[in-house]
Amino acid sequence: MSKLFQTIFLGIIISANFLYSQGKSLYILHTNNTNGALENCYCPDHPYGSVEKRVLFVDEFIRDHPNTLLFDAGDFFPVSPRAYLDSLVCVAYSALPYDGILLGDQELAREPDALNSILPIMNAPFIGTNISAPEIDGMVPFKIIEKGGFTILVLGVIDPNVFKYYPEPIRNRMDISDPISSLTNAIRDNKNDADLIVVLSHQGDAKDQELVEQVKGIDVVIGSHSQSIIANSWASDGPIIAQAGKEGYHVGVIVLEDDSEGNLSHSGYSRTMSQQMPDSERIMDLIHEYEEKTGHINRNKMKYRKSQ
Repeated sequence: MSKLFQTIFLGIIISANFLYSQGKSLYILHTNNTNGALENCYCPDHPYGSVEKRVLFVDEFIRDHPNTLLFDAGDFFPVSPRAYLDSLVCVAYSALPYDGILLGDQELAREPDALNSILPIMNAPFIGTNISAPEIDGMVPFKIIEKGGFTILVLGVIDPNVFKYYPEPIRNRMDISDPISSLTNAIRDNKNDADLIVVLSHQGDAKDQELVEQVKGIDVVIGSHSQSIIANSWASDGPIIAQAGKEGYHVGVIVLEDDSEGNLSHSGYSRTMSQQMPDSERIMDLIHEYEEKTGHINRNKMKYRKSQ
C-alpha cells in the first residue's frame, strides 16, 4: 500500500469517526389548520402572513438545514367548500416539499371525486393509519422515511369525534377506527424498522396528551384541530407534542438530536410568518388569479393598501 493511499485511507477513517462522534440531528417543520388562507388576512389584531410567506421560509430553512422533514396535520382547505379556492390551495402546497400530509375533517368532508381531481396536484403522500376511505385515492397507512441518518416511521390518525356534527352521508363515506389501537398495532408491526416514530394527529391537544400516555414508542406528535400553538411542551427526555396555531400564521420547528451514545433530545419553537418576511411571487400570482376570477378581495387588504 503506497504512503499516499495510506494517508487518504487514514483521513477517511478519521473523518468518519469524527462525524459519528458528533451524533446526528433532524429538523421537522410542521403546519396545520391553514384553513385556505393563502395570504395575510390584514387583520389589525393578527398582522401575520400565511402560505405566501411560508414557501420562502421553508425553502431557505431547508437550504440551511438539509436534514429537514416537512409535515402538515390537516385542515388546509377552508371550512366551507369552495372548489376554486380548494384547487388553488393544492397548487400552493405543491410549492412546498411536504414529506407527509394528514387529511383533516375539512378535506375528508369534500366529495371524493373532487378530492381525487385536485389532491394529486400537491405531489405529497397522504397518510391515514386509522382512516379507511376507499373512494379517496392514494392514502397510505404509514410511511418510512430515511433522513439525516434516521429511519422515521410516520403515522397519521384522526379522532372520529371530529365528524360528530357532520351530515350522515359524509360520516358514512369513511370508516375511522380507534386511534389508540390503530397506532399500537402499527407501531408493533413496524417499530423494528424505525429509529423514530412521528404521529400526525388531527384530534386536538388534549387528545394528543392522552395519546402519548397510552401508546408507547411515540417520539413526536404533530397535532392540529384545536389550533393551538404548542412547542416543546414535554420534558426533553419524553415525547414532544407540537402544534402550530391556525390560518398559516406560524410554522412549527422541531429539532431532534441523537448524541454519539444514542441519547435522543429535542427542542422546539414556533416561527411566526411576519408581514416583514418576503412574499413568494408564485403564491401571490395565485392570489391575484383568485381575486380576478372571483372578485373576492379581502376588505382589510383594500383598507391597508389605501393607507399606504
